[in-house]
Amino acid sequence: MDDILVPEFLDKVCDHITSGGSLPNLCTGLNISYAKVTRWLYEDPARKQSYELALRDRNEWYVQSILDELRSIGLSDIRKAYDPTTGQLLDVSSMPADISKTIAAVESSEVDGTKRIKLWDKLRALELLGKNLKMFKEQIEHTGTMTLEDLVTQSMLPEPEPEPKELPAP
Repeated sequence: MDDILVPEFLDKVCDHITSGGSLPNLCTGLNISYAKVTRWLYEDPARKQSYELALRDRNEWYVQSILDELRSIGLSDIRKAYDPTTGQLLDVSSMPADISKTIAAVESSEVDGTKRIKLWDKLRALELLGKNLKMFKEQIEHTGTMTLEDLVTQSMLPEPEPEPKELPAP
């Protein structure tokens, strides 16, 4: 175990993490102790910093991967799912990757041999992409004439004492 914890192993850990992996999965795959690896990473400030930078970079990898999936769904052209010569639905393994990502389900009919595909919600994907790009501004209407100063003053007033409650007669 200790012979694996060498400087080159830090590169392997950071590469794995940065590419969307996790330290527990890496340790399981290599059959090494997660606890020992984390102690080794955190006992040296330089290793700790490299690992934490890899974790930050993994978050960017996640963001970009999610945006790529949303782009595939939101900007897909369903015509790419069909053979241009025969008009038949392509086998999913033959479809371009950006099209196969858009498919939620494939249904085959044993009676007439037809295939139907169900796609992920394109409108929702476009909405999420638009929100990420801050394309949509929600407008909130305010009515009344209260100023910010009024709100601050009102928030500083003490809470009114609750009215004493009368006990019911026995």
